Amino acid sequence: MIVEVLILILGFTLAFSVGQFLNQVKILGAPSILDNISYLWHGGFQIQNFIYGTTLAMTSFIGIESIAQAAEETRRPSRWIPRANKLSILSVLIFALGLSAVSVGVMPWEELASAHDPMAALASHIPIIGAYLAPIVALTGFAICYVSTNTGVIGVSRVVFSMGKFRLLPKWFYKVHSRFMTPYRTILVFGLIGVGMALMGELHLVADLYNFGALLSYIIVNVSLIVLRNTEPEAYRVWKVPGDVRVRLGGRMLTLPVISLVGAVSCFVIWLLVISYHPAGRVLGTLWVVVGLVGFYIFRRRIRMPILSNKTGKTIHPSGYVMNALVLVRTPEDEETVVRSIKESVDKRFRLTLFNIIDPAELGVSIHRRADFEQLRLSQEESFQELKSIAEKLRSEGYVCEARAEIGSSKTILTRELESDRNDAVVLIKRRT
Repeated sequence: MIVEVLILILGFTLAFSVGQFLNQVKILGAPSILDNISYLWHGGFQIQNFIYGTTLAMTSFIGIESIAQAAEETRRPSRWIPRANKLSILSVLIFALGLSAVSVGVMPWEELASAHDPMAALASHIPIIGAYLAPIVALTGFAICYVSTNTGVIGVSRVVFSMGKFRLLPKWFYKVHSRFMTPYRTILVFGLIGVGMALMGELHLVADLYNFGALLSYIIVNVSLIVLRNTEPEAYRVWKVPGDVRVRLGGRMLTLPVISLVGAVSCFVIWLLVISYHPAGRVLGTLWVVVGLVGFYIFRRRIRMPILSNKTGKTIHPSGYVMNALVLVRTPEDEETVVRSIKESVDKRFRLTLFNIIDPAELGVSIHRRADFEQLRLSQEESFQELKSIAEKLRSEGYVCEARAEIGSSKTILTRELESDRNDAVVLIKRRT
């Protein structure tokens, strides 16, 4: 990202020509006939090349869906997954549009179109430092492609692993490595498929296949979101796609997320264009879907499960993860009462930290006087031992629990703990009056 920002800033400030940009931005596609495009009609090749380029532009968003696919392995996914998605979309828009604009304003479009490494070619056109920057950009491009490949393998391996878990694919895929705790079988299978595709050296073929499959999955995801918003309106949603509209259809009020509706329609239109203009995507993509459907039919029949059923969906629950709960306990307190209160209020998904604050102001002493400080340390040790005893009783009940006692201002320490990323919840054990 640092290299991309550097190219944007230096390109716009040192090499960008407004006149060249305005002249070239009006050109909609190359006028030549390209071998890897299946033209719909003879003639109008320039506009058809532009449409073909539009179908390739969606590859800018490669990898964003992998954020959601890795949610089960993310701490506090309800917090970080929405943020990561929004930041990724914003960064893609900025860099895809920004780098495209600066390229057209710096280089002739013919040179840009024929460059095997357009980013390095763009960097080489920046005055003074271009010759030094181009090799760095080429190396960065290699690293980005490597990371993107790894992201793709991570995403598909987790999806297939999950499908094996819910018997949508053979259970053979549902296997975690005993040491690394990763779905190693799916990683190996799809890693080898990726290596095979790379060895072919046909970048347009990879783009054809990716566009076909990715757009089809995006259509399904958008439609699924619309369906789930209406069939499961009470489902727990930490974050919702904004912009719902309500319409009455057949006597029933439906909720339509505008973004999902626009996404489904736009992805479907581009998918039709991919089928039309990408011969390899049309043939191999369709073959892949047919093989998948036939294989799914045979597999489900073999394990004697229905082909079409919503039973699998009902077994899929929101994934839980171990959360940290800070439990405030004012000692001395009856230990059995504290244990009983925690068992009634907090389940075993939480990793508990029993915590007490010894506040000098509340005790009417000063931390700066030696005698008072020794008294505070004694109170801290007594409190810690009591909390430690409670923690041992909770561990015998199956909880993961530890104890802490700290000297300081209650307000300052509580503010620090509330703002900390360590704690998912704060629980107060209050004495009965």
